[in-house]
Amino acid sequence: MFTPLTGRTVLVTGGTKGIGKGIAGVFARAGANVVVCGRDRERGEAAARELGARYLIADVAKAADCERMVAETVAEFGGLDVLCANAGVFPDVKLADMTEEDIDSIFATNVKGCMLTVKACVPYLDRSGHGRVILTSSIAAVRRKPICAAFVAP
Repeated sequence: MFTPLTGRTVLVTGGTKGIGKGIAGVFARAGANVVVCGRDRERGEAAARELGARYLIADVAKAADCERMVAETVAEFGGLDVLCANAGVFPDVKLADMTEEDIDSIFATNVKGCMLTVKACVPYLDRSGHGRVILTSSIAAVRRKPICAAFVAP
């Protein structure tokens, strides 16, 4: 049997579109307090209105942003029960054409951002007594196309 989510607090990074928005919607419909984070304020506020969620602007590649978004979530809802670390970038560039800055951006968001977010959440997830971390990816991780260079070798 599944544990009820009513009243639980869920933080979804990259929750303003795509997979993350879909995940946030499922949690919201299950009765959770949902906070979506992203870098685009306009998109984030629109997603939050649509989902009945709270939006926080944050860049997961920055430790201070991760700590702030978690602290604001906890301050508003009294705790944190679930983190869905979903933020990710997928440049529309072949590996051969990527710059060092493109590669740094991928690692900053997809790897470092995930680690910083989990790190910021762990103390609160521990306190909840039933904290969970969900890490997401995309179907691009298994496709063999040059445009998926950020996920697999060409």
